[in-house]
Amino acid sequence: QDILTIGKIFNVEEKAEALVEEMKAAVDKVTKATEGQEKKTVLFIEFLGGRIQVYDKTMLAGNMVELMGGDLLDVDGTIGAEDIINLDPDVLFVIGEKSYTGIMDDPAYTSLRARVNNQVFTVELGDVYTSGVRTLNGLNIIGKALYPDLYQE
Repeated sequence: QDILTIGKIFNVEEKAEALVEEMKAAVDKVTKATEGQEKKTVLFIEFLGGRIQVYDKTMLAGNMVELMGGDLLDVDGTIGAEDIINLDPDVLFVIGEKSYTGIMDDPAYTSLRARVNNQVFTVELGDVYTSGVRTLNGLNIIGKALYPDLYQE
């Protein structure tokens, strides 16, 4: 709705509507192609200083995971390393390179299913947090990670 409103304000309504339709098409593509498939468990996190922030279903990133057919491990607030290990997601999305390095370089996460199966993915904050026109980028990153076969060119 924000994109459509901005389109009206700047008198570019057709462009705004086209972008919104492209976003809807990205979601439809995945939901139709994956109907009936078992969902992968997904955790979305960011390392912030000494804490680990979870992007849950109340945040855009979590909502995007659910729209794209992921089974979001909906943990509220902040968690610790042991929580990540106990949750053991199929797919792990991390905000920024620092968070990715935090998972991949820490021996505590060696047995983490997402790490073992090369299912840890970096996402830029701007693609999943108040993203506006970059929402499509975030949707495509999540879709490609969850269903790479759908994005073969």
